[in-house]
Amino acid sequence: MAHKGANSLRLWLDDSRQAPEGWTWCHNVEEAKVKLLSCDVDDLSLDFDMDAPHCSTCQYMCGYVDDEGCDKNCTCHETNGRENGMGLLTWMAEWGIWSNHKPVVHSANPREAQKMKLFIEENYPHAN
Repeated sequence: MAHKGANSLRLWLDDSRQAPEGWTWCHNVEEAKVKLLSCDVDDLSLDFDMDAPHCSTCQYMCGYVDDEGCDKNCTCHETNGRENGMGLLTWMAEWGIWSNHKPVVHSANPREAQKMKLFIEENYPHAN
């Protein structure tokens, strides 16, 4: 269920691509959480990668390259395991804090975008 606040917003979560006109730009997951907790969020559009570093250890880049053989103990997994679009979705499901309309994914990362879309389909509590 969406947390009701004073304003109704359309949130755009993306660390690099500017929000379209009429959308509130959240540059990171923490900004998005604050808005979800304090405002009535109608629409939510999500990117997956948030400042995904190029990892010299495994070349994973948080989803762009197959991670076979990576032990996930390197920097890219530490920073992106929780603070990415999927991390926000997991938090939303855990706390029952959702946008009024089903979130959409605009990530250019096809592998992770598909996982996020499936997660939304399985966990979004409102019928559209």
